[in-house]
Amino acid sequence: MQFLIASASVSSPVPPSAHLLRLSRPPPFPHLRRRCSPPKPLALNPRPPLLIARRPLLFTPRAHGGHHHHHHGDDHHHGHEHHHHHHGHGHGHHGLEMHGAGGAAVMRLAKAIGWADVADALREHLQVCCISLGLLLIAAICPHVALLNSAKRLQDALIAVAFPLVGVSAALDALVNIADGRINIHVLMALAAFASIFMGNALEGGLLLAMFNLAHIAEEYFTSKSMVDVRELKENHPEFALLLETKGDEPVQSSNLTYTKVPVHDLEVGSHILVRAGEAVPVDGEVYQGSSTVTIEHLTGETKPLERTMGDAIPGGARNLEGMMIVKGILLKGGHVLDALASCQSVAFDKTGTLTTGKLTCKAIEPIHGHLGVENGLGNSSCCTPNCESEALAVAAAMEKGTTHPIGRAVLDHSVGKELPVVSVESFECLPGRGVAATLSGVKARNDESGLAKASIGSVEYISSLYRSNGESEQIKQAVKSSAYGPEFVQAALSVDKKVTLFHFEDEPRPGVCEVISTLREKAKLRIMMLTGDHESSALRVAKAVCIDEVHYSLKPEDKLNKVKAVSREGGGGLIMVGDGINDAPALAAATVGIVLAQRASATAVAVADALLLQDNICVVPFCIAKARQTTSLVKQSVALALTCIVFAALPSVLGFLPLWLTVLLHEGGTLLVCLNSIRALNTPTWSLADDVRQLFDGLRNYISEKLNGSSPNRVANAVPL
Repeated sequence: MQFLIASASVSSPVPPSAHLLRLSRPPPFPHLRRRCSPPKPLALNPRPPLLIARRPLLFTPRAHGGHHHHHHGDDHHHGHEHHHHHHGHGHGHHGLEMHGAGGAAVMRLAKAIGWADVADALREHLQVCCISLGLLLIAAICPHVALLNSAKRLQDALIAVAFPLVGVSAALDALVNIADGRINIHVLMALAAFASIFMGNALEGGLLLAMFNLAHIAEEYFTSKSMVDVRELKENHPEFALLLETKGDEPVQSSNLTYTKVPVHDLEVGSHILVRAGEAVPVDGEVYQGSSTVTIEHLTGETKPLERTMGDAIPGGARNLEGMMIVKGILLKGGHVLDALASCQSVAFDKTGTLTTGKLTCKAIEPIHGHLGVENGLGNSSCCTPNCESEALAVAAAMEKGTTHPIGRAVLDHSVGKELPVVSVESFECLPGRGVAATLSGVKARNDESGLAKASIGSVEYISSLYRSNGESEQIKQAVKSSAYGPEFVQAALSVDKKVTLFHFEDEPRPGVCEVISTLREKAKLRIMMLTGDHESSALRVAKAVCIDEVHYSLKPEDKLNKVKAVSREGGGGLIMVGDGINDAPALAAATVGIVLAQRASATAVAVADALLLQDNICVVPFCIAKARQTTSLVKQSVALALTCIVFAALPSVLGFLPLWLTVLLHEGGTLLVCLNSIRALNTPTWSLADDVRQLFDGLRNYISEKLNGSSPNRVANAVPL
């Protein structure tokens, strides 16, 4: 038996019976949290796992949970109600309970004379609509190609056949709505079309109904199909998931897995869910490692199984046929985020944990101030090495216990496995952007008989500010500058009982960050800057490595906030703030769009951010910006297209340059063009109109080529537009 492991962004309503899902937010019903069964050891087939990193989801997630199934019947009914309310007509007019007294009376009469049956047979059938439209177009050109004596008779005959094909159902729908007191666009359209008969313009009236019905069928296809898909996915939404136990960011080993069966709504942020062979991928994603075969037949109709390997896109709902997969991703908190992203002209990055891996490594511990010799019977002996370093590490580890800050985690990691003095924290105070202050026991204080010592750990500026003597403060700063380890490391200072120790940490830029920065600068044309609380040397080292020219260093949280506000005012456009959520919450909230790495972020940062990156990197930031610009551009294009069709159809018609039937054709044809233009949102976003047009023609050429060769097109790219 083979399995699929998915690490997803939302509890998306797709139909696996169990899956390994990585969530971007807490479950919707925390009060229902419980464990259904103890962990069970699981042995898997030794096939290499397939890891997929989920692509961005451009919608606002909705909580489903077990509550969905309880209201499923209501949801289904609501979908039909919406359809009839919006369109004023549809299948099922035979249901008299849907109408008022007047509408019900009209329907009873229509059923008695057979009108309702004929209307239902003709209503919203694409073939009937196309036949009617074709006959009317032939009728329109008859006077220009046929003999004058026979043209009129042929035209009248064609209109007599074509008009009822679209007029029978339109007339019944209009009468029912009028009887019920509902006057909508369908009533107005039908009245105008039938009035045109008495005005001697039956051809134009028929074209109006045919084009309107054709546009309505297209609208219904795109909207109702998605509603049906969502309803089907909801019906198959699992109630339980197999929650896999993992160790931090370590790769999942298929040889040693344990899992717990839990309700889907109990899944927490960062959890992994096991999806067995034959089950579905919870969310859209791309292959991160390994390979597997998937099918998307129930999504796109593509019956041929697809072999997915590293870097390939996989849509949510695709069924895994073999192998294991892990899905990760990001979320946007609403459609307004797309509009905001498209308007931004600047982007600011935090350094530690965002541009860099955030996994600091302690390279050295260096006593720099106040470490005096201790007088004893044996003479002068240094207190610095190794005793003082051990004591400093013990104190720092005690103060940073339970922290989420990268420096604190690095201190704790460095202390593992070392024999250190026992230090207890009696009181504790966190100073955001500065450091931590605490009162300790277990540390011998020279001037305190209580056995308690005051300690502080944080930035060099914070520690030096604790010494009131300017001379002593300058000595500390000078000692830092003249450190034997150089200024390239990330530094933190510890002050205990007037003794200052310097910790040196190393942090490396994330893989692929240079490409992200290059894309944002050269293709997105954004102003790029780094905002960091680290000192100048460390900030400039990372900035040089990732190709960022504008650097603002030694910033406290309030300084970052002020800088974000200032840049937003100066540029006139919006600003995107990308951070790991540690000391970034004020700046994230003030930015036009705040993007946070959810795996590292605090609850406050997640709450104020507009977008959550579930992948522990920033490689998807360019995609988000490109997709936002594409979406905004498509909206503007569609509005311009619709207005252009109206203007170019109405003005020449009023001035007498166009016949009325051609005016109707141009006007209603604009609706179809808008629908077709909107489909381009499924394409991979590009950075220029030329690339967009080139991509469109390439897609058409590939589609035609595959059709001519007799092979089915690979439509997985349409399901996951990346």
